[in-house]
Amino acid sequence: MRHLVSHFFKTELQQILLFYFVISLLISQTLDQASPRVLLTSGVKLFAAAYQLPIGQTCMLLYDIYI
Repeated sequence: MRHLVSHFFKTELQQILLFYFVISLLISQTLDQASPRVLLTSGVKLFAAAYQLPIGQTCMLLYDIYI
């Protein structure tokens, strides 16, 4: 999984931002501030746009990291 992350997120800053996103997703789900579906949808769209990846590939990447 680390190889997969470093392949798409080449700089350390990008990897830190990805880690921050996953942690904030877990925290917000725990605190029930927003529905997981809304968070996942907006998060996937944000990463797909920021890193110019297809939505499907972004979903698979985030799913691998989330699990």
